[in-house]
Amino acid sequence: MSLKEIAEAANIAGKIKKKYSSLFSAEEKEYAIIINKTLIKNHFVRLDSLYAIRLVNYEKDDKGIQVKAVKRFPNLTDFYLKKSEAIKEAKKIKEDPESIRQCVYEYETYEDTVENILLIGITGAGKSTLANTISNTNRFQESEGSVSQTKTFQTENFNVGEINYRVVDTVGFADTGLSYKEITYRLAEAIHIMKNGIKQVYVVIGGFANEDIKTFEYAEAIFGKDIFKYTTIVRTRFEDFENEDRCEEDRNKLKKENEIKNAKFFHWINSCKIIYINTPPVGEKRSEENMRDREKSREKLLNHLKSCKGSFKLNNWDKVCVKINDHMNVIRLNKLNEKTGYKLINELMELQNKLVRKFNNECRSVI
Repeated sequence: MSLKEIAEAANIAGKIKKKYSSLFSAEEKEYAIIINKTLIKNHFVRLDSLYAIRLVNYEKDDKGIQVKAVKRFPNLTDFYLKKSEAIKEAKKIKEDPESIRQCVYEYETYEDTVENILLIGITGAGKSTLANTISNTNRFQESEGSVSQTKTFQTENFNVGEINYRVVDTVGFADTGLSYKEITYRLAEAIHIMKNGIKQVYVVIGGFANEDIKTFEYAEAIFGKDIFKYTTIVRTRFEDFENEDRCEEDRNKLKKENEIKNAKFFHWINSCKIIYINTPPVGEKRSEENMRDREKSREKLLNHLKSCKGSFKLNNWDKVCVKINDHMNVIRLNKLNEKTGYKLINELMELQNKLVRKFNNECRSVI
């Protein structure tokens, strides 16, 4: 049995520093403490490496190594900047019973217990406005134009009682400035953020149009048909959203129009619940009334979330999230440090292609 075998079983990517990693026993359990190195470089500059520590609880039987639990240090997202620092911390962890007892999750990503809400839709449908409404913030840039204001993806965490939610706003699917491959890459990035799976997909529609079909086509191609069990169509800009009779009338009209004209679209909308809200701008003269509509719409969205059971995950979702975790955290650090002058220089396109390949090979073929 080798450290390499344990690292592979635990989906640990990067170069393993065998010299400073070790096997040990504690409280009648077998552990491996593994230091791995992540390095991003280009053709001209090689930067200092970044290090992470994994504490792995494992068992070995006739079938091979069985990983029981994994804990990442210093936490789920950060790194040690120096090898000496990682070596020193690994020794402390090995001798600290409290640190060892933190190793309880089958996958390191299970430490993220946030309920995720994924917003998808064509450019201009109102995803960013909906994100502000449901999170009760103004962190997302709103626009009613045909040019997407969201070029990658944006998230915001918020609490409702004891439940911690994360809303994930994605790039507009009809943004002609992005290829299918680029959209897939950005969704793969978002999947890494949503380690706990997707509580609910909100397909945001401002007014039903032929372009909206693209949203469902992308969703099915990337996530598979089962995603629609966890999907809600959110009809925005519907002024009579509090009148259930008017909402039901619009639902029936939509289904009737597409039952013959577009059978596939009819199947999609028939598989999903449709809820109606109104999220008008709040900077206009009718801002008080508009704020009331937003508050009532938020209440409607949150009540719907409470009724949703379970979360959606693709096959191998957890393994993919673990394998790309260090790569994505390096990108995050790069973006955070751009303004300070300390950059982690990397070949972004090469990493994008690598991430897309991982996403395709281990989840589904989508390109």
